[in-house]
Amino acid sequence: MARKTFIIEHMEPEEQKAEVAEWVLLEYSKIICTVAPDMDVVFSNLSSSNLSSLQQKLASVQPTLPANFTLTTESVSAIVPDPKSAPAILLDPQGSKELSPEDYSSNTHFVFGGILGDDPPRDRTSALRNMGFVGRHLGPDQMTTDTAVAVAK
Repeated sequence: MARKTFIIEHMEPEEQKAEVAEWVLLEYSKIICTVAPDMDVVFSNLSSSNLSSLQQKLASVQPTLPANFTLTTESVSAIVPDPKSAPAILLDPQGSKELSPEDYSSNTHFVFGGILGDDPPRDRTSALRNMGFVGRHLGPDQMTTDTAVAVAK
């Protein structure tokens, strides 16, 4: 089976302070711990200050983090430039179908919007949906990104 890559497109508005919010660090650390060592995690679309802050904070716990992970300022559009022909799935609450085992086995990239849930939802995932990714949902409930990664895995 081909190596899987989970891409978390950071979609929180640029913070006024240079450090990422504590919930971001906790959620992203949980994602790294959830994904198996033979899988990759990419945290994309980080501002330069958020990238630097995450690098410093994750470095202090990196020896205990099992998965390979990358932090980048690039957007998912640079990582998966042609989503219509790539073996990629967007995990989207408005996806046309539920993610299936066949979807998982036939795709190598799984894209998540790194968004703290809003109630009511603001549909920030639409920015990713509009790039042309095939969308799949994980059921009727809205989930945190770390929970969605665990369910998709």
